[in-house]
Amino acid sequence: MYKSFFQNIATEQGGTFLYQDQDTSIGGGIRLPKVQYLLKIPVGDTEMNIINITGKEFSGHISMKLPKQPESHTFELTTNSHIKSLFIGKSKRFNINSDSSKMTDFLRNNSHIAILKEIAQEDSFQPIIMGTNEDDHYMLIAKYHLEFDNWNSPVLPLIDLFKEFHTLFVMNNERFANDVTISMGS
Repeated sequence: MYKSFFQNIATEQGGTFLYQDQDTSIGGGIRLPKVQYLLKIPVGDTEMNIINITGKEFSGHISMKLPKQPESHTFELTTNSHIKSLFIGKSKRFNINSDSSKMTDFLRNNSHIAILKEIAQEDSFQPIIMGTNEDDHYMLIAKYHLEFDNWNSPVLPLIDLFKEFHTLFVMNNERFANDVTISMGS
């Protein structure tokens, strides 16, 4: 089921799919399965890498390298746990940290983030999504655990989100400004 899900995405997106199923020895004659689903999807002149690993660990990781961006494009989206959401309400499931109110507004009003938020409200999906400059490039990264029922459900909205960032920052050369506070002396 999962294998065909990722294979279909690769076919639809013009990418490649690699599947690896191996057992890992943990000592004492005990072996744990380790299944890796790897997608490489071309996006313009770059590539999005998606890795989901089950068995020994249950983790998902998506990354894409873009040209260096202004610091105002740096952001981090984190998830409040279900327990914390009981006290603050489910509507505040995601926390967005950015120096740019335009970036914060973009993320708050993004349709792909809304889908991810629905997944997080229904299940224990708890992503960390970041955009940051590293050396001579800008990295988009999403990390999440796969310890929930429909762990392939965030893959398509994350692909669409990363593609939207590529369109916004690379194709359209959109620039968000940092917020500026001006204080005037008396």
